[in-house]
Order: sequence, then structure tokens, then C-alpha cells
Amino acid sequence: MMAREKKLVLAGIGIAIGLIVLVSIFASSSDPNDQRPIVSNAAAGGTKAAYVLLQRLGYRVQHSDAPLTALNTVDAEHTTLVIATPWAQFEKPEQDALGDFVKRGGHVLADGIAGAHLLPGFYWLDDLRPPERCLTTPQGSSALAHAGPVLFHPAILAKDDLLETYVAHSCMGGAAVIYYPYGKGSIVWWASVE
Repeated sequence: MMAREKKLVLAGIGIAIGLIVLVSIFASSSDPNDQRPIVSNAAAGGTKAAYVLLQRLGYRVQHSDAPLTALNTVDAEHTTLVIATPWAQFEKPEQDALGDFVKRGGHVLADGIAGAHLLPGFYWLDDLRPPERCLTTPQGSSALAHAGPVLFHPAILAKDDLLETYVAHSCMGGAAVIYYPYGKGSIVWWASVE
């Protein structure tokens, strides 16, 4: 009799978890004003379009909520990590793990203030208050520059005079999109996703 009760309780818990997952999926996709940069959000602030596009282009795409310290088990040379508008404050062990991942050959795409604080070897302009809106000026001949001007709402801008930093887009005296090598890997930073 006890085994049957346990099975019923476990089945009830499983159904409840399934309902919670379904509600959260449909709730996040139903609000066109949802600004959460998560892969299940198809609104303007979400990243679902990029996630689906990369999958359809044949890339193996995986969403992870694991701490960045888990990067030590990743095949860095064959991995690109996208950190879209990070919300969390990252501790030193996570920053160190990200730096080690890139040094081993990993590639990172990050954006915004939190991304700037997280990235190794990144320097931003302390003395420049960026404009609320900026239509960038493409620089150089990289694929990032060939995207044409981009409208940003930057909170910070990167320094544009560092030796190994390549500026792909500039904005009002600072860099809005940069690329730089770090160890065996590389980093791309955007001032904003908006």
C-alpha cells in the first residue's frame, strides 16, 4: 500500500512540475513587452530568434544556467559562449574561469555593463558619458563592421586606443563594438543589445 502512495505522490509532483514549465513557457512568449534576454522569449528583448537562427544554420546550440566555473570542462577551442545582457554580479572565481576558457581557445560574445565587468582584458572609458542613443559608425573591414550602422542605447563605451583591440563600430568618441584576442581565444563585446 505504501509503494502505491509513493507512486501517486511522485506522479503528482511530476505533473505539477510539467504544468509549471508549460505555464512559464507560454507566459514568457505571450507578452510583447517582455525584455528578459532569455532563449524562450520571442519579444524584442528576448534571444529566442538568435537561438533558433543559430540552430537552423546548423550550429549545435545549448542553453546553460551552469555557473561559469563549469567552463573548465568545456572543449574551449570548439565553443563560443554568448553572454547576453547578464543580470548577475559575477564573483572572482567565475571571472577567472571565463578568462581561462578564452585563454584555452574559447570565444565569447558579451554585451553591456555587466559583460564589460566580466570580460578579461576589457577597458572602458570612465571619463565619457555615453549618449542615450547612438547610431554607430562602422570601422575597418571586419564582418562586424560590414553589418552597417547599428542603433545602440549604450550605458558605457570601450576604449578605442588599445593595441590589440579592433574597433568595429564607434560612437561619440568611444568604441561600441570591439573584438580582441585573449590567449588562444577571442572576445567580441557590444555596448548594448538594443
